[in-house]
Order: sequence, then C-alpha cells, then structure tokens
Amino acid sequence: MNEQRAQAYVNLIEQLLACADGEEPNILQANQELIDPQFLQVMENYATGLEQQGHNNPVAWLRDIKYRILLST
Repeated sequence: MNEQRAQAYVNLIEQLLACADGEEPNILQANQELIDPQFLQVMENYATGLEQQGHNNPVAWLRDIKYRILLST
C-alpha cells in the first residue's frame, strides 16, 4: 500500500467519524473505490489505536461500520 492510498484510508475513516448519523452509507458510496480489504485492516488498526487511548465509543462505532461493510460484500 502506498502512502497516498494509506492517507486516503485515514481521511475516509476520519470523515466517517465526523459525519452526522445516517450519512455513513452516502460517504461509503461516494468513496467506493477505497473500500477493499486493506481499508478494513487500516480501519481496524485505527480502532485499535483509539482503544489504546481509551476512546471506546468511536472504537465500537468503527467496528460496527466495518461489520456492516463486510456484510454488504
């Protein structure tokens, strides 16, 4: 994975974390080209980092989004 793609993944994760409730499907649809197994791994790594910092609410939310992505594929 190149640095540009890795940064795009992080940007998408941060966009998801900042969005209003219910906007997630629109954001994911608009960024469909980034949704791949590497994105899911980066998402899990990001969640793990948040978890280590004690931010459990966004961790649970990110893992829920990841689960929904896996179900839709």
